[in-house]
Amino acid sequence: MPDLLAEIIIGDCRHNDVLHRAKIHNCRAALIVTTEERVNIETAIAIRQLNPRTRLVLRSGKENLNNLLFQRLGNFIAFDPTELSTSAFTLAALGTEVLGFFDLDGQTWQVYQRLITANDSWCDRLVV
Repeated sequence: MPDLLAEIIIGDCRHNDVLHRAKIHNCRAALIVTTEERVNIETAIAIRQLNPRTRLVLRSGKENLNNLLFQRLGNFIAFDPTELSTSAFTLAALGTEVLGFFDLDGQTWQVYQRLITANDSWCDRLVV
């Protein structure tokens, strides 16, 4: 895994200094999947305070709390990992635009379809 990453940040993902080092202000999505639901929720709130546009994908089985977080945080989705296989969890977290994955020459590639408009929450450019 370290060979696939440009940089590894070690620290408590709930802390702003760690999130700044991880360049959360540039992240389009954050996959928060620790084994501690409390840590996942606190991390999601910390990320949302630093970047209101980041897509938050959370591991959590607390349906009522997840609904409340969706209402409060926006651009948020939570999954109970006991209900999904790893592949299904990943595809569901990425949204409907991801069609699947395939391996080629030792690298995993994703196949997706997405129409991005100027109003899209993932669009960080001003269209003139």
